[in-house]
Amino acid sequence: MSNREIKQEKIIFDNEYLALKDEISDSLDLDFIKKSNENKYNKGKYISDELLEEAIYEFYGNKSLIVKNTGLTRQGLYDRIARSEILKEACQNAILQTRELVDSKLMLRIKGYNVIETKVFCHNGQIIKENVVKHYPPDVNAMNTFYQRENIANDQVLSFEDFIKKINIIING
Repeated sequence: MSNREIKQEKIIFDNEYLALKDEISDSLDLDFIKKSNENKYNKGKYISDELLEEAIYEFYGNKSLIVKNTGLTRQGLYDRIARSEILKEACQNAILQTRELVDSKLMLRIKGYNVIETKVFCHNGQIIKENVVKHYPPDVNAMNTFYQRENIANDQVLSFEDFIKKINIIING
């Protein structure tokens, strides 16, 4: 096949692709896509304190995400937080919730855990789905991270042996 024939074949393929693309895009309901992407927090500077408080909790106090999803400027967010005691308290509570969430995830990794996963196999042309219990063993790195976080948060330095005793008490109840 010469280069000229390859180019002509490519042009025909591209035209068929464009026709198919137009046909598919005509049948799409774009209003549904636009509505699904709307954000209830995106009110800009006119967002109420109650809605802003809800956004603070939903995004775990992450100011970058709050600014991105509310349409406020970063300085506007800081000004609103400084003026409202409710928003200050919401930020502090969201940070505490985030720390608790991180600690619980670390504790889960320290203990080890089981997860049900769906494995998909192809055998003799047939697709087979099987639920399998996968075990994740205890993670030493999670223990080290938790140990460092505990020492920073409590302003006290535990020896690693004391820390292990504390973890065993938590794990074994």
